[in-house]
Amino acid sequence: QSGSGKTYSLGVLLEHLLMETSLRVLVLDPNSDYVRLSEPRADADPAAAARYREQAGKILVRRGGTQGDDDRLALRVRELTPQHRAALMRLDPIADRDEYAQMEAAAEAGTPESLYGLIDSEDAQALVRRALNLGIHEYGLWSQNDDVSIVDDLVEGDARCLVADLGSLDTQEERSLVAGTLLERLWRRR
Repeated sequence: QSGSGKTYSLGVLLEHLLMETSLRVLVLDPNSDYVRLSEPRADADPAAAARYREQAGKILVRRGGTQGDDDRLALRVRELTPQHRAALMRLDPIADRDEYAQMEAAAEAGTPESLYGLIDSEDAQALVRRALNLGIHEYGLWSQNDDVSIVDDLVEGDARCLVADLGSLDTQEERSLVAGTLLERLWRRR
């Protein structure tokens, strides 16, 4: 029920996990409720707030934004599983076998970092048209140039707590893609 304290209770639980354990924490935040997790509450006990501030530097929040933002939430196409890429492009491996094969060949070669890299490819024009028609090229989450991917943060990063601010992404498709990618990566590393 709305207003029953679920968000507050989870916030308290997350604070205690960060203060009392050494566990790494991933927060998939669909409503941007925990983007200020690194800030102690105003009503906190001063001693507890001081202890919490020691952990606050180990909390990394990634949010939707523009190219070059230090805290930008970004993904690389090659980080997606073949299933995620196929779902994103609405490709059936049998019915759309040529486009599916082109997408997987590009991903296997490590290119593109984003869908923009396909646009210059003569071999992938049908795939490019599909991406343009679906509006995938307009997603604000594609990594470009030297952007750090949120998968890098999860796998190689040293943050104790990683908050993926899904609520800051423009579309439900982007939110689902990020959540699915992170959960799949965690499952694979279990």
